[in-house]
Amino acid sequence: PKALPFIVGLFLASKQYLAFAVLPALIFLPARPGPPYIWRPMLRFALIAALTALAVTLPVALRDFHGFIASNFGIVNSPPRFDAVSFPVFCAYVWERMPPAWLGFAVAAMVSIAAVHRLPRTPAAFAAAVGIIYLFFFAFGRLAFTNYYYFIIAALCSAAAAASPQAGAKRSAAPDLFPCSPVT
Repeated sequence: PKALPFIVGLFLASKQYLAFAVLPALIFLPARPGPPYIWRPMLRFALIAALTALAVTLPVALRDFHGFIASNFGIVNSPPRFDAVSFPVFCAYVWERMPPAWLGFAVAAMVSIAAVHRLPRTPAAFAAAVGIIYLFFFAFGRLAFTNYYYFIIAALCSAAAAASPQAGAKRSAAPDLFPCSPVT
């Protein structure tokens, strides 16, 4: 558990699009002890993870900072590719209109907020959250190719492998965002 912030930092530094994995990483924090005390462990965890990611990324980025920014974040402004496997490309073929580029980011942000509030605090839940978030991110993004979906398959297989029957009984202590119960 003490090495977990370092591991999360290395995980976040491994790909530029893993920014949406920051919120699910909060699953690893203990259940909320109370309002004044939640910020200390969260800030400590985030600071260690961020410093670890910076320690790994900064030496490479400083060699050619402009090239690093262009290669890692220039994809946001790139034109859509019509050989991608995603809903926006399908819409472009069917209706000859492509949805906005921010759609994938917005959907992934909403799914990550819901995942943190609804999933139990287990490693299997983290892997499931990452898999589900990136399924929506790639499905509603403009540049998702078939090899991107291997990451999702691996995350969901990791969640299935790490799951235990007892984990379903442990729920998050976070407030319920969707208090409605299904109609019986």
